[in-house]
Amino acid sequence: MQKTPRWIGLILALLAMACGADTSTSAPRFGDSECAACIADRCRDAMSSCQAESGCAAYLLCLGDCPIAANGTEEPQCKARCGAALSVSSKPIADALSSCRAEGAGSVCLECGSPMSGPVRDIENQQCLPSMKSDACERCEEERCCQSAAACRNSADCSAVIACVNNCPTGAQEQACAANCYMNHPTGAGLVTIRVICLNLLCSSTCPYIKISPCQDCMQRNCLDSMIACARVPECNLLGTCVKLCPTGNQNCIKNCWNKYPAGQSTYHWNSSCGTMLCLSQCGYSQ
Repeated sequence: MQKTPRWIGLILALLAMACGADTSTSAPRFGDSECAACIADRCRDAMSSCQAESGCAAYLLCLGDCPIAANGTEEPQCKARCGAALSVSSKPIADALSSCRAEGAGSVCLECGSPMSGPVRDIENQQCLPSMKSDACERCEEERCCQSAAACRNSADCSAVIACVNNCPTGAQEQACAANCYMNHPTGAGLVTIRVICLNLLCSSTCPYIKISPCQDCMQRNCLDSMIACARVPECNLLGTCVKLCPTGNQNCIKNCWNKYPAGQSTYHWNSSCGTMLCLSQCGYSQ
């Protein structure tokens, strides 16, 4: 690794831009689930409004007694029965909570079967050997990020991304150039992203050239799972990079990007929704 690898900083910048059940049984209740706890935390305002209205509060109690489905949420038929009992006046309040769960802050709850739920955090537990490197940053990568580094080094496309980014001119067009490097090397883009995420996450204290912005810090703390998941879906990388290249506020450009990469839509939506809901002030999302 270069002593001051310029490509890491540029790629870090790209990442930032970027029911009434039988309660007499011992079956697990949705109300006691990790999904329910995450929703209560992420959708506090909508939850409080629902609890304050008698009909909606009864709906919550009904949902809480539902069995837990395979994806961690309420068993669908039970949930439907709870919803059918809502009155006309209670339904809009319950719908606001449902909207928070599906499209708002609750949509990032991995416990509720988010689009890429699963062991995506294995990036933090790579199987590495002790390093003999004298440079602290290089040693950290070999000892904590060895697998993601090796995957990138062994990929011609990943090496091509790094070479391309290193050759970008400095100045106003630097980020656009780096984004185009991603677009031109889609296979390597995910590998180099995973490599940089690991360095950013586990080695930033020993790598002085890794400068974490407030946006990157917020995304890392709140949206790490969706960031990693997006990096592992090539079309999510392409969709996100395509959107970054759009002029600010150009909805036609963003729509064209969305339509061009349908296989990346669900994961990109998960990641961008997390950033918009939880890191809006730090990242200044405007698209």
